[in-house]
Amino acid sequence: MNTQTLNKEVQKIKEELIVAVNIVLVRQTHAELLREKVDAVYREILAEIPTYVDPKFKREPNTRILENKDLWLAGEEAWTKVYAEGNKRLLEQGIKPADMDSEFCPALVAEHEFSKAKHLLIETASPATQITLDMVSGSLESYRKLIDLLIGLIISLPEYKQPVLK
Repeated sequence: MNTQTLNKEVQKIKEELIVAVNIVLVRQTHAELLREKVDAVYREILAEIPTYVDPKFKREPNTRILENKDLWLAGEEAWTKVYAEGNKRLLEQGIKPADMDSEFCPALVAEHEFSKAKHLLIETASPATQITLDMVSGSLESYRKLIDLLIGLIISLPEYKQPVLK
């Protein structure tokens, strides 16, 4: 491979990595914003609808659930009621798209898309790094370090332009 061909390959990988990093950063921002909005809606609902940990979990008796992330501890009847109200409010407030299945949480969907973007970043970098997703998926620490390293390298490039969010 001659120098000109190598330079073109390097430039191509660099451009692809810039796009992949921007996708990660945009999806991260989107996921964080949706998580804040969804959690705020559920905190409001849980303040209005007293919901308690189901006794089958052998926790402190009469422990009230105040956060969405703890709803799995409620009995089925209780969480069904809270999630139905949550779905209704998320739709009313425009946080959840009307065409999204009632069983889906917009924050979880956005967090999944963020994870997929991080996987894409690793796959995009793989020809240059020789590191595959399989190589780091067994260690959360290694996975996070690789993502942070790749993002740090790309955003430090002189030609890097931060994505504009609207």
